[in-house]
Amino acid sequence: MENRAVAKEVQKEEGFDGPVPGKIFKETLLPSNCSIKYSEIPHSNLECEYAFEIDQDLKIDGELLNKINNFKLYTAIDITSSRYLQSSKNKFDKLVQMYLGISDHGNGGKIIIGEEIRNWQTTDINKIKIKLKINDKVTEPYFTGTKRIDPRDSLKAFVNEFKDKNISFKKGDYLLCGSLTQPYKINMKDKIIVTYENLRDINIKIL
Repeated sequence: MENRAVAKEVQKEEGFDGPVPGKIFKETLLPSNCSIKYSEIPHSNLECEYAFEIDQDLKIDGELLNKINNFKLYTAIDITSSRYLQSSKNKFDKLVQMYLGISDHGNGGKIIIGEEIRNWQTTDINKIKIKLKINDKVTEPYFTGTKRIDPRDSLKAFVNEFKDKNISFKKGDYLLCGSLTQPYKINMKDKIIVTYENLRDINIKIL
């Protein structure tokens, strides 16, 4: 599952009244060193995130929040893509556009799970710096302050959204916790290296 627009400041900017959840598919998961054909991810953006791995079957309710510290936390990349041109969705408001993008994720997007963040429970994870090296040009596009949501708060928002529904996590499911960076529009032949401070790089080659 993924949780988008979790930070209040982002919701305000985009005109949403809460987080926007959606489902991701096993077939879209890739290793941290990978090559992707551009034709598989047209009109795509790359966002850096954190991802929780759920360690057991769990109903999504208030009791789940008591188990947060049992979950593993990973670096992650969300490549948000669509088979459809963005201009074809311009007549819809931003929330509908986001849901259209999420609904197409199984055909257009990719998820990359990186390195486990050891002892994340006692680490100030919102202070971890993130660098993108794209075709040898380095940028630091990561959010700070109120635009950067703690993954624990993202999980709480997700639970609040679904706690009255009869749905569950399965053991081994991942929850993406919302973007930590400004989106980067992917181009053909890009060579992308993502560095989370003091953690192993994620290497992506676009073919």
